[in-house]
Amino acid sequence: MKNYYEEYKYEASSKGIDEVSAKVRDFVESINQTHKEAVRYALSIEEVLNKSFETAVPVSNEITLRVGKRFFRHFIELDIEGESNNVYIENQRDHSVLIDSFLKSLNVTPEYSYVDNSNIYSYRIKKKKINPFFILMFALIAAVVVGTIGMVAIPDATRSVCVNSVLGPLHDTFLNILGCVAGPMIFLSVAWGIYGIGDAATFKQVGSKLLFSYLRVLVVVTTIATVFCIPFFKPNYSMSAGRGSAASEIFNMILGLFPSNIFSPFVDGNTLQIIFLGVIVGIALMFLGRRTKEVAVIVEQINIIVEFLIEIISVLVPYFIFVVLLELMWSDSIGVIANVSSLCLGFVICVLIFTVFMWLYTAAVNHISPIELLKKGLPTLTTGITTASSAACFGINMKECQNELGIDNKIASFGLPIGMVAFKGSTSINYAVMAVFFAKMYDVDVSISWILILIVTAAVLSIATPPIPGGAASAYAVLMVQMGIPTEALAIALACDVLFDFIATGTDQFIIPYMLLNQANKMGLVNKKILLNENK
Repeated sequence: MKNYYEEYKYEASSKGIDEVSAKVRDFVESINQTHKEAVRYALSIEEVLNKSFETAVPVSNEITLRVGKRFFRHFIELDIEGESNNVYIENQRDHSVLIDSFLKSLNVTPEYSYVDNSNIYSYRIKKKKINPFFILMFALIAAVVVGTIGMVAIPDATRSVCVNSVLGPLHDTFLNILGCVAGPMIFLSVAWGIYGIGDAATFKQVGSKLLFSYLRVLVVVTTIATVFCIPFFKPNYSMSAGRGSAASEIFNMILGLFPSNIFSPFVDGNTLQIIFLGVIVGIALMFLGRRTKEVAVIVEQINIIVEFLIEIISVLVPYFIFVVLLELMWSDSIGVIANVSSLCLGFVICVLIFTVFMWLYTAAVNHISPIELLKKGLPTLTTGITTASSAACFGINMKECQNELGIDNKIASFGLPIGMVAFKGSTSINYAVMAVFFAKMYDVDVSISWILILIVTAAVLSIATPPIPGGAASAYAVLMVQMGIPTEALAIALACDVLFDFIATGTDQFIIPYMLLNQANKMGLVNKKILLNENK
């Protein structure tokens, strides 16, 4: 369908706001969105208009509403004539750029621009997508069917030519496309994530405590999962001979963080150096604040472009899985996926141990019955596991934090969005388990320095993975290159990721409110009556 839009004019009054809200609700429902989504957009539009008229007097007595479709995406756009007046600036100051960007990704807040003497607030409505699990299943079944028919009906020589001349080059081309955006994605995600924490003062007051608690648990759980997987999968572990050799490896790894120039990490695909540059740039932007506002805007806009490209690339993932599985079958290498069951078992064991520990630890620290605590978090767990969507869990988690766990609102409203971006313990476990499993499968030597690099890479990749469909593809590509694993493993990783993503999303979202509760308890910001159900 080609681009189009319809424009409506309403009076700048309470009645006009109600009419705009009703029109938005009708439009959203007309494009097959749920009633809940329609109400959410309508309420957000009302908030924009009410705040606009509270903070500034509009030049015109009219509200202009545009709804339609642009570049295959439905949109809603408000046009309020007058002086520049972004009603969400105060929200950005009170919280952080990271929170604001997260809320925008949920379409809770609009994108703002000031054009031709008009304040323009726009929402891009996300398309309803087919469950990726079904798309993957179709790709897998199609690959098995075509591969089996080909092995019976096509001569060996013809299959060999097809593998070498068609399937192999297609495989390499997709990896090259991923490689183009993987490095910039890691750099921008790390730099923008650090800058988005907020100004230095806000970071010192609240953000540092919450962020470091997330990162501390993330690193610990990744380390434990990695150490567990070494004896579980039994890769080729090699301790360098001679005393001090392990320390020498670690020392050289630290020195290797410093690139010879700013471009070489991206050219060579050195993930650790890219992460290091991202951290340095992010810290500099955060502490310099307004003096680097223009640079921060550029970083944000480039980050948006990269995420958009990754979203486009994600459309190719099912085709890539089909091509690689067909290539494996026709080159008689299908046996490499025979032990995938052990990969799934290792991941489930690690995640289960982590989840149960955090649940029981939180119950013990806060002196609450484990069963009662589980009841409070169960809606989030079931929603996350059945939808694999952190966005679907956001409202449930916020309600749980405030109404079930008694966490102070200033901790919940700040810590929950940051946690949903910065803490993905089960996702980090996923990357660690995958790397050790494939190290065993492809006879990659594992050493102390390799393990340390994996811990850092898995933890950072879990944070840097774009929250969009197919975002994990680029993260897996980085993981394979950094850990010396052949890229043939990428198709298997992506196939397993669809199932793992449901488990990881559910458990991560289940744990985040518990971590917030523990931190809020240390700060004395928990309403014990609500937590212990004494008001009921």
